[in-house]
Amino acid sequence: MSISNSKKSKVFILFPDGVGLRNFAFTQFKEIGEQQGFDITYWNNTIFSLKEELGYPELKIESTRIHPKTPVINHARKRVELSLSRKRTKDNVYPTYRFPLRWNSIKNIAKSSFVKFHETFSATPKGWQRLMDDMNAAERSTARYREVKTQLEEHRPDLVFCTTQRATQAIAPILAAKDLGIKTACWIYSWDNLPKGMTTVETDYYFVWSDLMKEQLLEYYPKTRQEQIFVTGTPQFEPHYDASILLRESVFVKIMV
Repeated sequence: MSISNSKKSKVFILFPDGVGLRNFAFTQFKEIGEQQGFDITYWNNTIFSLKEELGYPELKIESTRIHPKTPVINHARKRVELSLSRKRTKDNVYPTYRFPLRWNSIKNIAKSSFVKFHETFSATPKGWQRLMDDMNAAERSTARYREVKTQLEEHRPDLVFCTTQRATQAIAPILAAKDLGIKTACWIYSWDNLPKGMTTVETDYYFVWSDLMKEQLLEYYPKTRQEQIFVTGTPQFEPHYDASILLRESVFVKIMV
């Protein structure tokens, strides 16, 4: 990765939702980063205040409204990915990863019909790309995109690091960074996310748990190149090995009682 820490590189840690807190706020991630010379700010889209609760520098994203089209386009994108995987591998496990369609109202019928149409007729790499382009265009038209772009123009980080690839709330901040020429990176949140079509953003770099996840990223997202992927392990099990947070049995029992 072309981020140098010869000077203090400014890194925005994007929390599009709360799932990344365990990995990147409730571990020694920030302290280790600062020891290595990085200037870390949490770009916070959650209701949890990192400044008030942990004393961490944060920049709040106030606008949380994504484009109304985004969830349904993303649902279609996911189903197209799973259909492509089934066609490629001849493995019928992939349809079991689909979220169910709902047909219980006019609005849901319209949304489900859109998803089913694209699952049937857009299950090609070009069809997948059209859905991604449509979703990104929708997010670029929002007030949320304009807000996060203004924040990036003001603070100019060297890197935006997204703590999960799954959240539609991550799309506008990542697009804004890319549109401003700011490098982007993404953490693949869980070991099973790649086969299940859970990736909603495309970034310059990806961080994965293992060599297997690297192979899966290259398989399921063939636009990705080897040099974009870093195998790092995962910080979420770090507290399991932190003896400083262990309690004596007597203290634990007293708390539980």
